[in-house]
Amino acid sequence: MVMIALLIPAAVSAGDKPGPVKIAPKEWGSYRSYLPDSTEIRWKASWVLERVAEGPPAKYVVHDELRGRFGENNREQTRVTEAEFIVDRGRLMMQHSSLTVRDRAGKVFLTLEKDFDYDKGEVRTRSYSPEERESERDAFDMGDRLVDAKAIVSFLRGFPFPPPGAAEDADPELEFIFLDDSPDTYSVLVTYEGIEDVETPAGRFSCHKLRLIPDLGILTFLGKMLAPDIYMWFAVESPHFWVKFLGLEGGLGTPSVISELVEFKIGNGEWGMGGTEYPISNSQ
Repeated sequence: MVMIALLIPAAVSAGDKPGPVKIAPKEWGSYRSYLPDSTEIRWKASWVLERVAEGPPAKYVVHDELRGRFGENNREQTRVTEAEFIVDRGRLMMQHSSLTVRDRAGKVFLTLEKDFDYDKGEVRTRSYSPEERESERDAFDMGDRLVDAKAIVSFLRGFPFPPPGAAEDADPELEFIFLDDSPDTYSVLVTYEGIEDVETPAGRFSCHKLRLIPDLGILTFLGKMLAPDIYMWFAVESPHFWVKFLGLEGGLGTPSVISELVEFKIGNGEWGMGGTEYPISNSQ
């Protein structure tokens, strides 16, 4: 997704550990984005996620495509992401991702590739723009808490959500290092904000609300002027699919947007309803 503006990297102590990530053999759907004070759609997106090898570990591929206006200049763009990852004993592990950004005329003006080498414990990136003569290459220490931008939504489905009937003051949290599409890395603290009902074009859902707090160093004291609050909502019902996002569309200077689920389907009936294909259930 296009989301989450973060600033200064810092080492943090680990919070609660993430639980196992559950993903169906096939998931697909669409979402859309608009400004909080407007009903005009900025961009629309669709994705398909499919298991291509049962494993273990299970291997998945993802195709995500966004079309519309982005950034502070409202430029017309198409953004296509292709990604591969495995789920090993409930842990999501990225293998490769590529981002291609095209302008209104269809001309490519940015590509970004990431390769994840678990043997060497590093992520290698390569970004290229036709305006630059050579591609830029970098490498990042993977550590044991690195989460790539392309995996953030799936990763947070494994947040240690309080179980049904837990005390109202349950206060789980999670800390990790976020690898964005700059590319750069930043520490993030995720706190639990309770349960809310969320209305979207896909339906009305009971959701866990999470707040994402980037470590801004000294800039933290300047508050929301620099970094508006970032919130994400995930369905209470397993497998805790993503429902809504509120936060910066990209880096500093980009507008705050609301992104919400329009449609979500699960294939092969892994949860609850059986059959080979069915839409998500909701509280309507």
